[in-house]
Amino acid sequence: MNNINTLVLDEMPTKFWELIKESGEEHLLTQDNLLFSEDIEVIILRTKSTITESHYKRFPNLKTVIRAGSGYDNIDVDNAPKYDVVIQNTPDANVQSAFEHTINLILAHIKQNKIMNSRVLNNRWKTDLKFNLEISDIKLLVVGLGRIGSKVADFFSTLGAEVKFVDPYIDASPWREKDIYDCDFSTGVEWCNVLTYHTPLYPDTYHHFSNEVLTNLSKPIYLFNVARGGIVDIDAVKKGLESGKIIGAGVDVFENEPWQYEGWEDLENLTLTPHVGAYTVKARERISVDCFTAWKDYCNNKEYRYPVKVWK
Repeated sequence: MNNINTLVLDEMPTKFWELIKESGEEHLLTQDNLLFSEDIEVIILRTKSTITESHYKRFPNLKTVIRAGSGYDNIDVDNAPKYDVVIQNTPDANVQSAFEHTINLILAHIKQNKIMNSRVLNNRWKTDLKFNLEISDIKLLVVGLGRIGSKVADFFSTLGAEVKFVDPYIDASPWREKDIYDCDFSTGVEWCNVLTYHTPLYPDTYHHFSNEVLTNLSKPIYLFNVARGGIVDIDAVKKGLESGKIIGAGVDVFENEPWQYEGWEDLENLTLTPHVGAYTVKARERISVDCFTAWKDYCNNKEYRYPVKVWK
């Protein structure tokens, strides 16, 4: 293995360090950003740290940034090519866990689990209780039909829901054969009763669900976001829940984390989780293995196993 000095900015799972130790190359990695300094060729990070253009200037020999996870909105991808830096992620590691978390949130809401629990504990039983939905009642709009969104779409379609999607970057033909149809967002949000986001955070997806979208809703919907925090305007979610335009919402990601809240405590049709779409033992192991593999491939062969393709 070549002597590739590597800076690790964030806390990594134990499995990652075990793999590094087994490789015998732990001397090449540092968590001290002053050590090696200009000799750094690889930076590894998760979600807490950010990579800006200043890093590319500070580390002139930097060749690749490896994001241990799928999202990379904490990395300046636009300026990376100017400095010949390749951005990588581990796109498959979180897929199953994030998919399952999405299914968990959607099913919990259409079956009103949180509301049912409150009824029993407050001795209200079925007082003013609305009927549950069945999966065949769902008209699901999936925004972003990538690795996770496609699994969500397949799951609900197989179980009898009607499914449409918004994703201008894929070939819709194979999906139409499954009776899963593409549409534009305006058409889809008017049609659906369940809206779920699975798209990266780009400038054109920032606050994709906004107060304007909320205002224009002609009928109530359920809303879910297990993608990136900035995609959904959290203030619009609160307004929607209070007005009844949003029947229920499940939110796992926030624009600023950890999220500071005020005035949300009494919303029983809301489920909030602290960015745990990848919070399983197996997902952390996959992140560790995939990140180590990306690092090893670069160190051994100067190959980029998981280069990020940024859509403009």
